[in-house]
Formats: sequence, structure tokens, C-alpha cells
Amino acid sequence: MIETFLLDNADQIKQKMNNKEEPFQPKYSIVNMIISLILSCGSAYLAYLCNKQETEATRLVYMVIAFLFPGLYLLYFFIRYSILGGKCGGKNSMSNIFRKR
Repeated sequence: MIETFLLDNADQIKQKMNNKEEPFQPKYSIVNMIISLILSCGSAYLAYLCNKQETEATRLVYMVIAFLFPGLYLLYFFIRYSILGGKCGGKNSMSNIFRKR
């Protein structure tokens, strides 16, 4: 969602940095917002499913990152689990790196 907003408003942000007199008026496209929201929710759900064995805090962190940056998370997911053949909740998960207290 954040990267979509920045890409849609990049020209206005650049102008605002150069000319500080005009107020910043972000432009929103309903189609872009709907697609961005669907991608964000989908990537957060994917992060939830793939981190079921993690602690609640770790799972929440992954879900928030996946929701805020769906493009980056989906790219990470594709590389780690599709190309490199990783398994969700496998032996390289965070719960095996950090001990539970």
C-alpha cells in the first residue's frame, strides 16, 4: 500500500519538496486502492498461513510487514518458497533461531 501511494504521488511529492508554498494534495484512484487493498490482505493472509508455527508476536510482525509492503513480501515469498524450495514453518523459521521464553 505504501509503495503504491508513493508511486502514484511521486511527481507531487517532488514538486512539494521544491516549492513549499503549495499544499500537498494526494491523488487517489479507486481502482488502485482496491487492487492495493486486495494485494495487502492477500499477502498478510499468506504471511499468517506460512508462519503458523511461530510465536504470536513474530507472526504479527510478519503480517504487518506483509500488509504494508505487499510487493516486497510477495517477491520475498516467491524467491524463498518457490525458487529456493523452502517450506513454510520449516527448520529455518524464526522460532528455531530465537528460543521461546
